[in-house]
Amino acid sequence: MPCKIKTSVGIALGSNLGKREEILNKAIQELRKIHTSPTFAIRDGDLLQYTQPQNDLLNRLCVTHTPHDFKNHFETKSSQNIIHPNSESRAKSDCSFLVSSFYKTDPINCPPNSPYFINAVVQLETTHPPLLLLKLLQELEIDSGRPALREKNTPRTLDLDLLYYGSTILATPELELPHPRIHERLFVLEPLAEICPDLKLPTWDKTVNEYLLFIKK
Repeated sequence: MPCKIKTSVGIALGSNLGKREEILNKAIQELRKIHTSPTFAIRDGDLLQYTQPQNDLLNRLCVTHTPHDFKNHFETKSSQNIIHPNSESRAKSDCSFLVSSFYKTDPINCPPNSPYFINAVVQLETTHPPLLLLKLLQELEIDSGRPALREKNTPRTLDLDLLYYGSTILATPELELPHPRIHERLFVLEPLAEICPDLKLPTWDKTVNEYLLFIKK
């Protein structure tokens, strides 16, 4: 029986509205469900085809894990931008599901007096194709209370950006992979370098850590 090969993908998380840390904690738990979700086989005549569950089916049928108590690991430290080092929660995670620390960052290109962001990055494995994964991430944003229609760069409960999908290079109106502005964004590079410092994406001439050092100069 053929099987789908899992692909490592990176997802950036951000929130600057509402109970930010609680929102990110919940999003991480939902991303873990995507990470552990099975692939379903359906028979069409004599051809065995593989498909992915839609989000409601995913929530009911995915492998259930007891969520980590992430909140205990992310107590705010006002003297630095890292909310709390994530070594303990990462140690509890399996090696294919990586979670960075939470980072407190200033809003960029946002309306005046916008609240600060809490940012993080997760790397997980999935067999979902890129556009289906994007749809699942958009549904998680809406479930968090973010309006489907909104003004650009206004405060939001949850941002989920698909950063990369293995070695895939993709350019469509809906999605560009790798994300074209990873190497320009300190709030993405810092948490990503924490969990994948030596990652070198397609079209890049530097690793994540090298880009981070360059942008900090």
